[in-house]
Amino acid sequence: MKVSMLLDSGAFSAWTQQDVVDLDAYIDFIKANESDLEYYVNLDKIPGQYGGLQHAYHPTREEFEESARQGYKNYEHMLSRGIDPQKLIHVFHQHEDWSWLKRMVREIPYVGLSPSNDSTHPSKKKWLDECMMYTTDDQGFPLVKTHGFAVTSVVMMVRYPWYSCDSMSWRLSAGYGAIFIPDWNDKGEYIYDKPPIVTKVTIHGKNREIVRRLFESLSTDDKEMVVRYVESKGFKMGRSVMESGKEKVVEEGLVNSHHQREVINLIYFEDFLSRLVPFPHRRYMGKELLSQGFNFS
Repeated sequence: MKVSMLLDSGAFSAWTQQDVVDLDAYIDFIKANESDLEYYVNLDKIPGQYGGLQHAYHPTREEFEESARQGYKNYEHMLSRGIDPQKLIHVFHQHEDWSWLKRMVREIPYVGLSPSNDSTHPSKKKWLDECMMYTTDDQGFPLVKTHGFAVTSVVMMVRYPWYSCDSMSWRLSAGYGAIFIPDWNDKGEYIYDKPPIVTKVTIHGKNREIVRRLFESLSTDDKEMVVRYVESKGFKMGRSVMESGKEKVVEEGLVNSHHQREVINLIYFEDFLSRLVPFPHRRYMGKELLSQGFNFS
């Protein structure tokens, strides 16, 4: 089975390691593997210097401008080397001047939107709302394809008319011992128009912010709903006990299998995405309110 893949340039990882990505080598790699790649991201330039996790660096306006300018040059160079413009994603970053996004919407068919890693969730939402003022028409329908970088929230996925987005939340949650469970209504039906209930099922490990509930703390009825969902997807909860400070597997399942938790989380997202209105028919619904000065939630 052929897997649809989107290739990122690795610019951010290289930046954190104080390294650089060779643009022409990146282009050569794309060309050599083009049949296996559905889309690829332009090599953007990250502003400033990486200071480590404990020493956040805040680039100047001039550094943001220079990075935006260099990123556009890289995009144009990739096109000059024969890279398909319909498959090449150029990225607009939070804190860059809006004139760059306006230009992208005029000239580029597929635009990436990248909120700042150190921004709060409300700040990212406010910035993406502003992006929609340029990337959607008066009715909120998309003018271009957009890719959301690190869009980890299901609410964010629903809120904006993305063509695509990437997230590691399914994997990170599994690593934290948690699984995604769809919410349910009073009839006991699982629903996907509300955020999932991220439920920690392992018997060890620290609780993380992403985790909304602990399985062992749920009511009997809620536990039954979780187990029913798990079993409907072909999984077992499993069972482990702690002996002398170590986990002993009694029955293999989600409780003690990192891989199984990853798979069931991916299944949740597949089910969730299958219920979304497909691109380009999904609207950004907040444009009318934003134009009136409201920051809708």
